[in-house]
Amino acid sequence: MSDRAFASLVPANVLAKLAFSELYDSLTAGRQNSQADGVSALHRMAVEPQQIVDSDVLRLRFEAERLVSSQNADASDAETSESLTEPTTDTESNHRELGMIWKGLYLLSLESPLSVPDRGYTAGKGPLENTLIDLLLCTR
Repeated sequence: MSDRAFASLVPANVLAKLAFSELYDSLTAGRQNSQADGVSALHRMAVEPQQIVDSDVLRLRFEAERLVSSQNADASDAETSESLTEPTTDTESNHRELGMIWKGLYLLSLESPLSVPDRGYTAGKGPLENTLIDLLLCTR
C-alpha cells in the first residue's frame, strides 16, 4: 500500500476480482473514456506486475463455458462433454488462460484530488456522461 494511502479496497469475491481485472485491462488498453476518470482511476489502483491464475475465476469461467456449450448441444452431446477426459497440453493451456486476471487493490489517498471535493469520493461504474467518477470499480 502507498505511504500516503489512508485506506485500501481489496476485491474479495470472484466477481469483484473479475471487475478489477477487466477495468485494468480496459484502462491500460485505452478503451475507457478519456475523461479524467481513466487517468485518476489508474492512479488509484495498485496492480501486480504480472497476471496470476485465480482458481475461483477459473471455476467461474469454466462453468460459464460449460453451460453455454451444453445449451448449444443436444442432451447426448452435453452428457459426453461433461465426462472426464485426460487433459491435453492445449486444454491445460486454455484452462490456465481462462483463470488469468490482474490482481491488485484500490487505494484511497489524499494525493489525488477528488473531482468534486465537497461531494467526497464518487465510486461506481464508468464512464458516465455528466459525472466524473473518482474510483472506477467496473466498466459495465
